[in-house]
Amino acid sequence: MIYAKFHTNSGKRIKYNKNSSVWPGIKFAETINKPFIGWIIGNGKKIDFWRDSWATCTPLREHIDLPNHLWKLCTAKVSDFINSDGWNVPSDIFLAFLAMGIDITSIPCNPNDEDIQIWKSDIHGEFSVKNAFESTRNRLDTAWWWKFIWLKCLYPGLSGFAWRLMNQILPTDDLIQRKGIQLASICTHCGCIAETVDHLFFECTKVKVLWSWATSTFNLAAVSKHERWKQILEKSQALSTYINDLWITMVLSVSRWLWNARNKLRFDERKLSIREIQNRVLREIDNNAKMSKHVVKSCMWKLLNISEIKLCCDGSSLGNPGPSGIGVVYRDWEGRVMGRFYKSVGITTNYLAEVNTIIDGVDKAIHRGWKNLWIVSDSSAAINAFTTHKIPWKFRNKWIQLLSSMQSIRFSATWREADYLADTMAK
Repeated sequence: MIYAKFHTNSGKRIKYNKNSSVWPGIKFAETINKPFIGWIIGNGKKIDFWRDSWATCTPLREHIDLPNHLWKLCTAKVSDFINSDGWNVPSDIFLAFLAMGIDITSIPCNPNDEDIQIWKSDIHGEFSVKNAFESTRNRLDTAWWWKFIWLKCLYPGLSGFAWRLMNQILPTDDLIQRKGIQLASICTHCGCIAETVDHLFFECTKVKVLWSWATSTFNLAAVSKHERWKQILEKSQALSTYINDLWITMVLSVSRWLWNARNKLRFDERKLSIREIQNRVLREIDNNAKMSKHVVKSCMWKLLNISEIKLCCDGSSLGNPGPSGIGVVYRDWEGRVMGRFYKSVGITTNYLAEVNTIIDGVDKAIHRGWKNLWIVSDSSAAINAFTTHKIPWKFRNKWIQLLSSMQSIRFSATWREADYLADTMAK
């Protein structure tokens, strides 16, 4: 009703005044929220072909320059181009779509369902005031280091020191001098040059010995002269979660005891040897290791039911979000590999890559005539999305279409080690 009251027949806002207590606020929010509103296309009866954002991020009307009086005649619905089998687009309109860079056949539609309007920035398409605020507000980039210093495996004291270290608020000599305070400076450890953050934690001869000891303990590549906190903390990402936690604890503990040793020598005139620092670091790692998750569980590989095909699925994202890939291995009920499938899926998150793996894996299986499927993935979140029917809105229509072609399907969550091949292909 509000839309009809404040818009002309051609879909433009009226240019004259009408009294309303809510329209000024709606008008302000409309331009901000419009890019986040989209559609899951069903039969197309609710979607304005020209004025709603269903084919691209903007309405088709904004791609075409027509006089206003002609837009009054453009009243088509998306349903006018859908029949019981799917899209039914005239060839001239199909070519016009291609000229705009739109392949309409790649847009899923489900003629047996109604259209659903969705909020794009929510993974399930559900609108909430909280999500709308988070999507539209201006915010600074998140610091890269927060995921390293607030781990559950770290004691609050170590996390607090790491926060001061990463925010560059430790009172090193160079920081004090930048605040305008005249200060004679020299490195407390080596006594060779002035103290700076880089020299104290990366360049001093004493710290080089400690970093060499730390990396050799974990059998990692040595710290080069160009590496800083981000590169050092990420050295163990390819290792297990437990070892990664221990490495982060090692890096932060070495840094803290370097700082403590500097303060003890400067203010208490007590020098800590490299061996003493190493022992205290190891003691701190031992204390923090008790807080890290290191549960060992057994797993076993089971054969399938007769005539069933097992899909071992895995998705991977380098960055979350970042460049992503998917990998699927197909096995029959005798354990033989029947095929494999892998590809890049562009920039996305780990979760969406895992969901995409299952969708595309099932699609390929159906095309090969396999309709009794057992889906296995190391992502319990992705498996839960399918078992609870809460598929991300981007894949919902395609999944509904795939379900209609299957005879049976079941899901299981497992560990990554259960199928190393799928994990390797995804990366």
